[in-house]
Amino acid sequence: MEQMLNNPTEDGYTKEEAAAIRKFYSETAFVGDSLMMGYTYYLQKYDREGFFAKTTMLCAYGFSARDAIRPISEKTKHPLYKGKKMLVEDALKLAKCKRVFIVFWANEIPGADVGKANQNLEILVQRIREQSPDIEVYIVSPCYMYLKTAKKTTFLNNNNLYALTLSRRAFCNNNNAGYVEVSKYLGNEKVGLLEKYTSDYYIHVNKDAYDIWSQVFLDYAIGREPDIEVIEK
Repeated sequence: MEQMLNNPTEDGYTKEEAAAIRKFYSETAFVGDSLMMGYTYYLQKYDREGFFAKTTMLCAYGFSARDAIRPISEKTKHPLYKGKKMLVEDALKLAKCKRVFIVFWANEIPGADVGKANQNLEILVQRIREQSPDIEVYIVSPCYMYLKTAKKTTFLNNNNLYALTLSRRAFCNNNNAGYVEVSKYLGNEKVGLLEKYTSDYYIHVNKDAYDIWSQVFLDYAIGREPDIEVIEK
């Protein structure tokens, strides 16, 4: 994937497609938690063609839809925009984003309450649309945990993350939102996050996983199905 980012015209993207991808993500924001923070650092190192150079990144460690709809305070986990803590909907309006990719996973299900997680997401999306009525909303699929760690947890486990996945698909169908699938290339509810993609044997992922993220996102921008093997159950 690093090679793809370096020379798209030799790795499946024409100059016209590469230009379309850059334009797509120059008008896009990613909203997310530590996994998205990790992707931000990955892009700083490997996105040498600048596909995401003008993308707005609204990420914070431990961030979730539950946090996003809370008022800002010194203790809240709201992301920074231009050096200042800001509500997601306010930052998106100021950035004049045409679309937003929401990337919330493990922090969404305290107590395994998937229904509450979707209620929080619905409130957030409603607030975003109130501020930016024409914005396109996309939800990125929840990923799974490394299986050996997941067995030692209570509510945070792959069964609950699978339930969250199903509920997020339904959420998109019911709320005019796009669904972007990345998790099926990294694992599933049966095998968990594959060991070759974990960075901490828990919930975070490594460069190889982010390579897959990038291919999914780049192809998604031009309406192409990524040529990546789906993990079998």
